Amino acid sequence: MALLVTLILVALMALLAFAGSDTIRLQQRLATNDHVGQIAFQAAEAAISEAFNTFNQAPHRINFCNGVAERYDIDTTIALDNDDFRGVANWTDVPLALSGINLARSPRYVIACVDKSAIPDYNLLEDLTVGTEEKQPEYKFFRVYAQGFGPQGRISRTIEAHYVFEE
Repeated sequence: MALLVTLILVALMALLAFAGSDTIRLQQRLATNDHVGQIAFQAAEAAISEAFNTFNQAPHRINFCNGVAERYDIDTTIALDNDDFRGVANWTDVPLALSGINLARSPRYVIACVDKSAIPDYNLLEDLTVGTEEKQPEYKFFRVYAQGFGPQGRISRTIEAHYVFEE
């Protein structure tokens, strides 16, 4: 009888150990995925920063979008609402070196030039200055998508940013 009770206790302890190890393995996978996701997010933020540097280094933002293959135009409200950045072919890669981390691929960004006619209620600003001597400033609108990838390339993060510049 003692042998049978001992065997049952050993079987229960083995079952508890197996369940505990499975939980630990799941926790390890969750932590690893979170870490890799954070790396991909940081890479995407680096790409957003690089896109912003591209804006700042442009000599004339009024001609920023003309004839540049890495940019595309959004000229209607419908195109703005249905913009699918995944279909854009000309992304700009950002060389990024992280100490001790090898990314599956370089982070990248793409800039969309948004026409003011695609911005809902943009003309309301012009209506506010009618009859005054104040000149309406000219605004340029941009939508930037940045994508970062994890070390194995299975996880990626995409960030969307909107920029408005006054000319």
